[in-house]
Amino acid sequence: MDRRTLLTAFAAGLPAFALPGTLMAQSVAPPLRITDIKVARLRTVRDLGVYESRFHEPPARFPARVGGFTMTEIHTDQGPVGIGPGIDAQQLERAKERLIGRDPFDVGLHARWLQVQGRWGTGVEIALWDLVGKACNQPLAKLWGGGMDRVLPYGATLGIGDGVAERIRCATQVRNDGFKAVKMRSSFPTMREDIALIEGVRKALGDDFVILTDANKAGPYGAATQLLSLWDYPRAIETALAYQDLGLYWLEEPLGRHDYEGLARLRSQLHQMRLAGGEGNTALSEFRTYVDQGCYDILNTDCSVVGPTLYRQIEAMAFTHNRRVVPHAGHILAVVCHIHLAATQPQAAYGTFDLTPHMEVQHNPPFQDFHQIWSIFADGPKLDKEGYLPVPKRPGLGVVIPADLIEERF
Repeated sequence: MDRRTLLTAFAAGLPAFALPGTLMAQSVAPPLRITDIKVARLRTVRDLGVYESRFHEPPARFPARVGGFTMTEIHTDQGPVGIGPGIDAQQLERAKERLIGRDPFDVGLHARWLQVQGRWGTGVEIALWDLVGKACNQPLAKLWGGGMDRVLPYGATLGIGDGVAERIRCATQVRNDGFKAVKMRSSFPTMREDIALIEGVRKALGDDFVILTDANKAGPYGAATQLLSLWDYPRAIETALAYQDLGLYWLEEPLGRHDYEGLARLRSQLHQMRLAGGEGNTALSEFRTYVDQGCYDILNTDCSVVGPTLYRQIEAMAFTHNRRVVPHAGHILAVVCHIHLAATQPQAAYGTFDLTPHMEVQHNPPFQDFHQIWSIFADGPKLDKEGYLPVPKRPGLGVVIPADLIEERF
């Protein structure tokens, strides 16, 4: 019996003794083959405006819209099509040369090659996993072992607005829109303003609401812009201690990405608040260093940076050292993949998850409005009354993009 048949059987929940007879027809079926790879561009359904990021210098401007993104499509000779974040024309040709004619079930082998291609390779890998799930007729959460049937996201604000009061209003809107946790940005020029923001958010949302904040001081990755300022250690520790007194759940990336000594020293002084980071790191060895040197309590791995295969390796490593992975938001299809990854973390199987956040989604109305942006999916995941996102039950990623939204393919 080939590996694809075995995986299909386990995904379907069939007992081992049933495999030979039950799947005889499948065992002699020809292997699935990749016949083409395309990029589809979705039309813009609604423009939400342009927002300015205040933690970049010069300030970076980003368009916000519903739709208007690209996705990778992997086509096969037997019908199923996998989708993932889009890639450009040059990357598309490289992916075609490598993958056309191959078996998508060799996804681990393909992932090794895609990981060294840079961030674009992760979009292709996500599409491969979506394809495998569809071929098995199972959602990715089932293929990856199952766990929870819903996950708790936090709404990540973007630090839009010049004043403390404006950002406090944004945090209040996040709560009013159904989220049970919010992430702020510690991006003001002075420590006094950064602390005043969290004091105001705590007062507005109450003692029991989960608040996180991102200093964004790890340094740039893959971008031409530079961060406005990097904290030194005294600024980081004084801010962190003030945040701890305010009951923050975590402080994210308060020091440089590779300042392992400084991060470990800072974490050793905190006893109630967690340190988190790692969204831009790309190697298992870097995350292992974070763990070995005691830098972070929580790893913010992003599968749009590392791909699902490496993500799960990082997740397993973290679990063996009593650390958690809480994924960072990226491309919308990568965030859908994060739902499946968050639901199948090792901690979920052991029943050790509490009501702290499991994953990030961006929500900063009226620009990055989660509810509007995710309306692109036909019957896609929506927050329930308790602030959770259900794990999709359809095969693969489990989301459907209406065909009439496809503007062009190339």
